[in-house]
Amino acid sequence: MVTVCGVFLPKRYTGFKGMKAGLISDTYLEASDVVRQKENYANIVSDNAMEARIDEAAEQPDVFSKLAR
Repeated sequence: MVTVCGVFLPKRYTGFKGMKAGLISDTYLEASDVVRQKENYANIVSDNAMEARIDEAAEQPDVFSKLAR
């Protein structure tokens, strides 16, 4: 498990694709820091409550916006 710190930035389109896209753009994360929280995945202890929260968050359409905040 890692913690990634960075900035969400727009991915600029060029040429005809840029004119067609207008103000709509993809985003990417420019990472400035990555911190390892656990040695490996075998050391992660999960319980039913954590798995339920992950499943609940994954079903929400704005999960990426929430992660960005």
